[in-house]
This record gives sequence, structure tokens and C-alpha cells, in this order.
Amino acid sequence: MDSCEPIFDAPLTYEKGWGKQLTYCVAMSSMEIVDVTPRYVLDPMMNRMRRDKFNEEWLEQVIATRREQMWDMQGPEKSYVLRKRFDQEVKELAQGPIDNGELLPRQSGSLEWRQSRAEMGADVMSMTAGYTGKTEDASTT
Repeated sequence: MDSCEPIFDAPLTYEKGWGKQLTYCVAMSSMEIVDVTPRYVLDPMMNRMRRDKFNEEWLEQVIATRREQMWDMQGPEKSYVLRKRFDQEVKELAQGPIDNGELLPRQSGSLEWRQSRAEMGADVMSMTAGYTGKTEDASTT
């Protein structure tokens, strides 16, 4: 769920819809933490090339250790359910992103702000390249 946009369960919104190049996407709750990056990126190889802020093995170990601690705090029954759900999530993440269809560029914020953040999407950016934000009076054209 995006806090600023009217979208839910549309992970490709950011790369496909807005034209962003994501690096790390980590989902957290009070019960677990999971690196969900594969669900959000279009090109896993390009994503791996951008992931240079942390050693990947270290990051994976830190997330796994913290997740295990969080599960253990839930008690054996809830921990069992969370582990089973995580196993399913790992299988889903291995399949990569699911394309839910056409995605819109970012809607919130002014045009200038969205352009400055490169969140217009490739198609929209090409259509608005000459847009100044001013409209011409029909009588002067």
C-alpha cells in the first residue's frame, strides 16, 4: 500500500509506472522482516548491479537473524504459521514481479516536483518534455 497514492498491491508502480530504479525494498511488521525486492523490480540483473550499499550476504544474514528473533517472540504456534507463510513468500519472490497491467505515473505532488524526482514514467516524460505548465490563450494561436 502506498501512503501517498491511491494504490494497493501494485508493486511495479514504482519502476514501471513511475520510472524509478529501485535498489532495496524491505517489508517490515511487528512480526517479521523480509527483503521483498524481487517483487518490485523489473530487471533483477540491473537491480543486483545497483545493490552496492551493503554486502549482500551480510544483509541477508542480518534480516534472517532479526526475522528469526521476531518469530521466536511470537510463541511456537504463531511462529510456525509465520514460518510456513515465509516459505510460501520465498517461492513467490523467486517467480519475480507480477505485472498487474497498465500503471499510472505518480499522481500526488506538482508536475514540477514529480519531474524533478523523475517519477513521471518513461512514456509520460516523453509526452511532457516540452510542457511548461502554462496554457496558451486560444485567441493568440
